[in-house]
Amino acid sequence: MEKKSLTKSLTNRQKQAIATRQKIFNTTLKLLKELNFDKITIRKICKEAEISVGTFYLYFKSKHHILSEIYKELDKVFMEVDINSRKDLNNLEKIKELIRIHISYVSNIEINTAKEIYASHIYLDSEFVFSEERFFLMILNEIILEGQKNKEIVDYMSSKEIVNKILKSIRGEIFDWLIHDGGYDIEKTALNELSLYLSLFKVNSKQS
Repeated sequence: MEKKSLTKSLTNRQKQAIATRQKIFNTTLKLLKELNFDKITIRKICKEAEISVGTFYLYFKSKHHILSEIYKELDKVFMEVDINSRKDLNNLEKIKELIRIHISYVSNIEINTAKEIYASHIYLDSEFVFSEERFFLMILNEIILEGQKNKEIVDYMSSKEIVNKILKSIRGEIFDWLIHDGGYDIEKTALNELSLYLSLFKVNSKQS
């Protein structure tokens, strides 16, 4: 209901702006399936999308900024999956499920595109990727806080410290998978590694 009313409240100009931005994004993804990222120019994107170069710069600062949009699409996935409502999972299991969704999303991106996304973090300041206001990071932090409250997760570190440690671990797993050209089952491997890593944050009977 909210989405419907929001769409109705948009002006035609706003709707057109959203459509144009999405067209640029989709066109770039299409080109990435055909060409290496360094072969894709802004002029080529504009030609394929049937827009002017000036219009492109109204929506994106560079072609690298388009790649960061893929992370925003991932956050939309997390918004649709209400992990916190899962009564069948404890908080450590919720973390694993959240990471599983993240890994699955990345593994389903075409391998060269995935490489370019991670390489783009070097070129950009990646404000969105590392922002504490990202839905993914917010929900991960909430799960850890709840786990600390329920004595499932250690509290000698702050929830944000644990979030950062988990993220570093997952980035390392994805980076290794990328440099191996996606040559193994990243979801299976990463979740096995994550289980070992999460055991470091689990409250055992002696601690509790």
